[in-house]
Amino acid sequence: MRHTEPPEAYGFDPQRQHAARRELRLTTALRTGDLVLSVTLPLLLAIGALPLYASISRLIRTSWLSALTFTWIVLAIIELPRPWILLLAHHRVLKEGSLRSSSWRLSLRSFATVPFLALAGTAIFSVPYWAADVPWQEASWGAAATLWYLYAMVRQWGWWWFPYGARHVRADVTVQERVKPLAKRAKVKPPRVVELDSDGQPIAMAAYVIWMGFDRILISKPLRELLTPEELDAILAHEVAHKCEALFMSLPLLIWIVTAAPALGFGLPRLAAVFGTAAQAIPALTLFIFLCEGIRLALLPITNAVSRWVERRADRRALRITANPEAFRTAMIKVYNFNRLDAAPSGWWQFLFGTHPTGIERVRSTVRSAKGEGR
Repeated sequence: MRHTEPPEAYGFDPQRQHAARRELRLTTALRTGDLVLSVTLPLLLAIGALPLYASISRLIRTSWLSALTFTWIVLAIIELPRPWILLLAHHRVLKEGSLRSSSWRLSLRSFATVPFLALAGTAIFSVPYWAADVPWQEASWGAAATLWYLYAMVRQWGWWWFPYGARHVRADVTVQERVKPLAKRAKVKPPRVVELDSDGQPIAMAAYVIWMGFDRILISKPLRELLTPEELDAILAHEVAHKCEALFMSLPLLIWIVTAAPALGFGLPRLAAVFGTAAQAIPALTLFIFLCEGIRLALLPITNAVSRWVERRADRRALRITANPEAFRTAMIKVYNFNRLDAAPSGWWQFLFGTHPTGIERVRSTVRSAKGEGR
């Protein structure tokens, strides 16, 4: 949705918005480059996959160990461009001193992240290898598709936090107590609040995460320090609202699985034949990754649209829980100003990359709530 009024008309800081628009151009270029590399690099690796796997098999006679070694090398090569993208993205903010970290320290952590994430992906892929008809020789790529999506989420969080050295500590008891009445009004059990403290990027953020029945609200230390108690309630209520509608948060995963299964079944055998390997052979891993990342890119507008819909629902529920639209409005403005987020990105950027409603849209929703609309 395009807005005729500038963000400043809604209370956003003009200087911060100018900086946000400048940084958005760099971020867009880097994200586009990241998507292109994610698709093309596996395809380029597929050219040398057979010789590489043959060499590893000669050096490592144990079949399961050679398969895991090959997997680790492939994933490490695919992850290797990301530290450079990360460093380039933060070159300006490092120079401006808005990171509490030196460039060499961030560089060291960035490149140390590559082998650890590749190891995580290898552990995930060991599951379909183990479950295959011929153990460690053939992979059930249909089952691996879901695991690859899970790895993609692990990778996203890994590149967000590992280089910055984020530490998880239980939030202050006063913050924990603020969640309880919000959860009571929402008629859910209050999730535990965990504070993220990092010596890297001091970003104001909050998120609701659930894993194997354990749920948490994650908040960063800068966010807690930035907001008044009433504004913090508004943000916490938004995360509590996600717990009320946790089923909707799985919609992007379900969309991806439904789409990936037939695409892999149709595309993998044909690509494998072109590259001279069997569709179920371990060297076809690079072709599998190419297809998975291609599907992710093709589905990005759809999954992001679903994400924005989920976030709008959480905003509306949070406004009902707190009944304080003014606190929600000022909290949004503070978060967008602090993080230098563009409150009115272009329509095509929002279509391709926007996972949340625009800042202006979220502020305008508080006006409708105050007038008793949109309930």
